[in-house]
Amino acid sequence: MSNDDLVATPGGGPELEAAYTEIRGLMEQRNLTLAADRCGRLLQDYPDEPTAHALMGDIFAARQLWPEAVQWYTQAEDAGGGPEVARRRAAAAAMAPRSAAAPEAPSGLPDLHRQRTRILAIFGAAVAIALLAVVIALLAWPGRGPGATGRTARAPKPSAPGAGLPTPQRAPARSAGGGLAVLPPATAPPVATAPKPPAPGGRAATPARTAPPSARPPVVISRHMDVPATDEDYIIAKAVSTLTWPEGTSMSGDVSVMMDPYQAYCVVSFRIPETVGGGNLRDIVVAQAYKVILAALESDAAISAVTVRAIASITTAHRERTALQAFRANLSREAAENWHKTIPNPTPQQLREQILAFAWWNPAIPTDRLR
Repeated sequence: MSNDDLVATPGGGPELEAAYTEIRGLMEQRNLTLAADRCGRLLQDYPDEPTAHALMGDIFAARQLWPEAVQWYTQAEDAGGGPEVARRRAAAAAMAPRSAAAPEAPSGLPDLHRQRTRILAIFGAAVAIALLAVVIALLAWPGRGPGATGRTARAPKPSAPGAGLPTPQRAPARSAGGGLAVLPPATAPPVATAPKPPAPGGRAATPARTAPPSARPPVVISRHMDVPATDEDYIIAKAVSTLTWPEGTSMSGDVSVMMDPYQAYCVVSFRIPETVGGGNLRDIVVAQAYKVILAALESDAAISAVTVRAIASITTAHRERTALQAFRANLSREAAENWHKTIPNPTPQQLREQILAFAWWNPAIPTDRLR
């Protein structure tokens, strides 16, 4: 169902429809600030347009500002909006109590972490003062000062240029993939020597340049998609792998899971098969990602939030195959359960504009097919 079917448009003609199309296009591009500005100007010229009020409610819902969205949806209903506006208002009203800030903890409870930090700081300062006192006592001890042995200090022998200089140490660098890059052993820099004076009538000799040592290629630590790291990863990946794409292709073997049991946070990655097509590729992937989120939450009750990533293989302009991240979205368990109760069978538009309003689609990936 399109936005044109939600509310009746009593007047305005092509100019008003063009404005609605522009606002919806800005929302598709996730340019919510400019969309709100265009919608606000439209409401100044058409203050009784229910579609304009409903679009403003959609903008605030995409920002997860649910109380404001409820107000705009209510105004759209009062202006003559249809049942779809009422449904949107009910969904936003259901999300409003969820977004309320959690109450702060009572200030009278002792902060054990801060107390332990203070105790450690005081203990460290006391140890430092004691060590400093010992050093001062040793220096001031009779017979320990310089010249107490009665020996005459000898002048150091001249050494070769550059001898005895400290060798600079190099810290390990990090590669772009997050792993440690292997660097060659640190070596002393070449010592520059004074050029010999030129012979009468001759030219000065040009000092030879020393080529810098070649660095070894960095070692990038990566992780294969078919190797779960923990038992929880395996359980979640097995649950997601039982899903199928709309044309019947199984997701088995194309799923990777990383579960952090300490923060109850899960990242699920899956590949988009090249056989998927025959429609809007973005809508198909978004719907599949929502199924993946629900399957992951159902497989492990310890998960509090899920990040889902879709990987696509495309051919570049140089005719090389490469893998790119095509889609990314985040959803908490609380929001997923609430949306699943409010909208059991969401449409692609509801998934894009409400449930996964902050999802990201790679502009380098075509929305109709994989090339």
